[in-house]
Amino acid sequence: MSLSNRNWQAIIERETFSRIKIDTSKRLAEFRQLVSRDRLSWSQRRRHIQRIYFIVELESYDGEARTRFENEEEMQRNSKVFTTSIQSLFNALSEGSDNEAIALPEWPDNEVGIRLSIEARSPGDIRGSSRETKEQRGWPSWGKRLLTDDIWDKRYERSYLQFNEEAVGAQCRAVPIITSLIITGAKDYRKIEPASSSFIASKLPRLHHLDLALDDNCKWDPQSRERRRNGMSDTYRFQHDARI
Repeated sequence: MSLSNRNWQAIIERETFSRIKIDTSKRLAEFRQLVSRDRLSWSQRRRHIQRIYFIVELESYDGEARTRFENEEEMQRNSKVFTTSIQSLFNALSEGSDNEAIALPEWPDNEVGIRLSIEARSPGDIRGSSRETKEQRGWPSWGKRLLTDDIWDKRYERSYLQFNEEAVGAQCRAVPIITSLIITGAKDYRKIEPASSSFIASKLPRLHHLDLALDDNCKWDPQSRERRRNGMSDTYRFQHDARI
């Protein structure tokens, strides 16, 4: 490869990898494949990444499921998907950590670390659906909701995703390259358990910035709300004690 071609390749890779969006399980698998194919190339490309937008793709649903709340079994399956997806991303990002001593001719673009955003969504959720799909499902049009059995985003308003490595029987690696974490799990987004957010953060030893948008306003089940709040404080206490 000529010097000119290598320069162009470097420019293209810098633009391509500076901001990465992974919003389906297929794209996550492709990202993992890219990493595992050539670890040396990945160590170089990883230095261009500045921002990752990660939307965990949960189980899809349709038909009758649109007319009711998620049941316990569905919640557990989605939590497993949530956990394994984050583990898969973190394991991929940690690839090449052993090769950090490799001397590269230029300073990395992400010298301050990677900024990671996490949220979750099912292909069946009204959020993220096309305008046509929303209209077909009777979503408010011009401020007016159509009469329908579809409960839209209320289907998962009582569901909380958990990051639970014990449930999947595996642990993921630490990811030193991520220094900023944003987790969105409130309002019309899929809710994420507060304690699970701190467990995710515990995998990032160089984390300097943490932005959480969470919702534990569980009015229909005060005991669950209290348990989640206590769980988050216990998790932070555990992390603090472990680092002393």
